[in-house]
Amino acid sequence: MLRLLVLIPVFFISACGSQKPVPVDHYYRLPDIPLSISGETRLSDGIVYVALLETDGLHRERALVYGTNRDGLELKQFHYQHWVDSPARLIRDHLVQYLRAINAAPTVVTSVDPYPELRISGRIRRFDRIMDDSTDEVVVALELRADREGKLLHIGDYQVTEAITGATPTDTVTAFDKALLRCFTEFTKDVHEAL
Repeated sequence: MLRLLVLIPVFFISACGSQKPVPVDHYYRLPDIPLSISGETRLSDGIVYVALLETDGLHRERALVYGTNRDGLELKQFHYQHWVDSPARLIRDHLVQYLRAINAAPTVVTSVDPYPELRISGRIRRFDRIMDDSTDEVVVALELRADREGKLLHIGDYQVTEAITGATPTDTVTAFDKALLRCFTEFTKDVHEAL
């Protein structure tokens, strides 16, 4: 009986030692947009207000989203890979950085201003990584809208697919950044032409 009492704690201790370590959560942010980004696209001589983007429930959460086929009908979340903030805030803040870098207006803000000359809003349709046998890429699809002094100036859908050039999560983040910049470039060009 005494041997049994001695062996029970030894058994439990050895069982605890053989468990795999708990996975570590990883958090990712989009890279800063360089201030030396080429080109200047003036959209306003006043204040530009960029609203928080609307999105579905899955993209309100911070986990990176992926699918295993191109149609995007079935999506999953990575368990230990997260954005530092929700995609709605990340993309909005990235757009603000972009507009400031290209000198789109003297002032670009995210807080509600009572007298913005231009208001930019939108919706995230896709912000996914695609992983299948033939492809490793990201898809960004945004509906972006610009209103000037309360009237619709431009609305458009922007979808970009960008190949992931490496095997690390950082390579995925870089692909998201490139796809977003392509969307932003097309959007600002379209808004500029609509002025």
